[in-house]
Amino acid sequence: MDCDFEDQFQEPEGDTLLARLQSGLLHREPTVPEDPPLPGDGSLRVAACASPRREAEAVASAIWERVQADGLRFSDIAVIVPPSQKDAYLDHLRAAFEACHRLPWVAGDEGSRRLAALVDGAGRLLRLPLSDFTRAEVLSLLDHPALAARRPDLAGDWAALCEMLGVVRGLGDTGAPEAGDLWTWAMGARRLALGAVMPPGELDLDGRLSDPVPPPEQGGAFLARVEGLLADARRLRDQRLSPSAWALALGRFVGGHLGDGEADAGPLARLQRALQGLEALEAPGLAAPELSYAAILDLALEALEGLRRDGATLGQGVMVASYAPMRALPFQALFLMGLGEGVFPGQDVRNPLDLRSASRKPGDVSRAEQDRYLFLESLLCARRHLHLSYVRRDAADGTELEPSPLLEDLRELVSALVGTEGWRALSWAPPVSRHDPKAFDAAVPPEFNPDALREARAAEWGESLRAAGPDLEPVLSDLDLPPTTHAVLAALLRQVPPLEAGKEGPARLRISFGQLKAWLCDPLQGSTAVRLGLRGEDEAGEDAAEREEEAFETPFLARRSWIQRAFWESLGGGDPAAALERGWRRGLAAAQAPLGLFAQAERARAQATIQGWRSQWSGGVPRVLRFGAPGIEGLPAEDHEPFRWTFDTSKGPVRVDLEGAAPPLTADGFLLLSEQEPPSDGKPPRDADGRALLAAWVAHAALRARDLPSPGRVAVLSVHGGAAARWTFPLPDWTPEQAEARLRSWCEDLLAGDPGPLPVEALLAGTQDPEGWIEKRRDQPQAWFSSQGGPVPDAADLPVAPDWEARRDRRLGDFLRACRGEGEAP
Repeated sequence: MDCDFEDQFQEPEGDTLLARLQSGLLHREPTVPEDPPLPGDGSLRVAACASPRREAEAVASAIWERVQADGLRFSDIAVIVPPSQKDAYLDHLRAAFEACHRLPWVAGDEGSRRLAALVDGAGRLLRLPLSDFTRAEVLSLLDHPALAARRPDLAGDWAALCEMLGVVRGLGDTGAPEAGDLWTWAMGARRLALGAVMPPGELDLDGRLSDPVPPPEQGGAFLARVEGLLADARRLRDQRLSPSAWALALGRFVGGHLGDGEADAGPLARLQRALQGLEALEAPGLAAPELSYAAILDLALEALEGLRRDGATLGQGVMVASYAPMRALPFQALFLMGLGEGVFPGQDVRNPLDLRSASRKPGDVSRAEQDRYLFLESLLCARRHLHLSYVRRDAADGTELEPSPLLEDLRELVSALVGTEGWRALSWAPPVSRHDPKAFDAAVPPEFNPDALREARAAEWGESLRAAGPDLEPVLSDLDLPPTTHAVLAALLRQVPPLEAGKEGPARLRISFGQLKAWLCDPLQGSTAVRLGLRGEDEAGEDAAEREEEAFETPFLARRSWIQRAFWESLGGGDPAAALERGWRRGLAAAQAPLGLFAQAERARAQATIQGWRSQWSGGVPRVLRFGAPGIEGLPAEDHEPFRWTFDTSKGPVRVDLEGAAPPLTADGFLLLSEQEPPSDGKPPRDADGRALLAAWVAHAALRARDLPSPGRVAVLSVHGGAAARWTFPLPDWTPEQAEARLRSWCEDLLAGDPGPLPVEALLAGTQDPEGWIEKRRDQPQAWFSSQGGPVPDAADLPVAPDWEARRDRRLGDFLRACRGEGEAP
């Protein structure tokens, strides 16, 4: 092949079989047989599978094996499928990953990301006909990328327009004021239409007040877009159709409002094909049932759910893609699938109109040559492990299939290093059935699919029962069966732990710094949230659902987020006023922020708060230290690995990944922003400041555990009542060993759970009667405390643990002493 080539591949590290192979390829060295042959080390493996489904299941188990044995993250692993059969392999991988402990994965192809956005937009669009058609619901739907792509020219402040039009909720079907038809989309459209031909002024039309509103630029086009969408939704809501008719109607609905024409034609076609699956609900030869929209909605959403996983967020799981999008990207472990004859490399198709076949010139590359080079690139991009697999049996007649010529070439190279017997040792054939007992033999790679393990147990149980004969005693202890079968039966009867439970996949738990802080604020709510997999870390516990009525004040959490983001952007050279404007507009679209005089007053207070913080700022740009988690937008970040420990629990060993981002760090300390009054001498911080200081306390432990420099204090910039102040809070001088022991102890206590509430606000107050403090505090309006926010309803009504003092001293004793100004604890 004639071409210009610039070598940018790195020299492989280590002395593994894979590294030796890659080094020889990079330096173009002739393969010299090793004497004695190199031993197999697991860095290279070849699997000949009975079917594409078994190939996908073998890959899923091998990924869990690499994660468990080598400590790899899922984002360190990639799976590459042949482009000619990409869709089929994605379907098999989706099912295998879901069955194997819901293994997280993402699709790396651009088309799959487009599809994910369209599926999400289609789900929200299909829910619209049964909604209340509130302003927030409709505007957020139109702002979705999948719908906005249909009319990218419609740019404007539509939330402000809806405010002027008085649109709050409802379609306006009835036309009667007593039915709530005064502030609907229909009345808003009428006001806009009147505003185009009449001056502003109050009109009384059929008993309904209407104030004409002059249409802004593109306002008419926006309302036409909304009216078309709502008219389609109204029509669908009132119909009863057969499943096949619903498939056609829903396909037209999503096709008429989603996507960007030709650019999204392919993903839209897949989405509509998924909806066509509703036709299977009709039984041949029987009259088709007529279903309402409410009945068909769940079925349509379920049909789309299988497509959703293709568009997951990058970096949050195993990367799955074809060769071209993944070329030259290094991964710790690489799985190349579909390496069968005729599948990869692809075959060249001769075209009499292709002039390259008549006279070959430099730069002419056939498809087979392209695929061969892509395979070579992929082989060189595997850093530690390379797993190759192909289908060895024909699905129709069961005849044996040959591997790809690329695998045959690789076999010759590797056999020179490890010998013929060594090649056989690193090659294996997974059993035809996943429940075959051979799949659980210690000499073969482990099987992590829990369904396969249960099926194997059932098969072994049935075989043993059949061998034992029909006259079996009903008592388990009297059954004359092999010990293994006894163990299986006992496990099914919950008398002993399940057989080989360790092969069901590792128990892994991610805990964020925010979750750990929430647990320290209230152990009952915090530990329950972790057990339920809730990632929310809102300390105020407010409902963040979109408003359905007019807003007169921005909710606390949203307002705090906008103000602090604007402050951080200002330290990085950004415009705080512009950042506030963006946050306010997002609030309008979500029906959270006010307009008019309320908005002016709120934004003036926000600007004053930012100016007060800046007046106490000593200069410089803070940085954020991240331990496997995202940081704060607008500030430079420094990345570190998360903490990983394994704890023994009542349900077996659990591996904990502790991750999170520290508060902004400066030479003066961790930087916190407060709108509370600074504490007076000898008094603890206010409740909100105390919870924020706990976040810095956790982050300080993380820095010291990694032996990273920490300034040993927290700088708090406070603005309250128009006065700005700056105060500091000391942090303990832990050694790395002490800090890591503290983090481990917290995580271990969190896993153990807590029987009752213990709000940090009560501990900051120095109470010796937490239950009495809770009783008084919960009856006070606007006196929120940590036990009131979280997944446990009425947690404040539960009794406090009898040993609450020991728990307090073990977890937060030094923190509480520092809050009282009693000095730092070692």
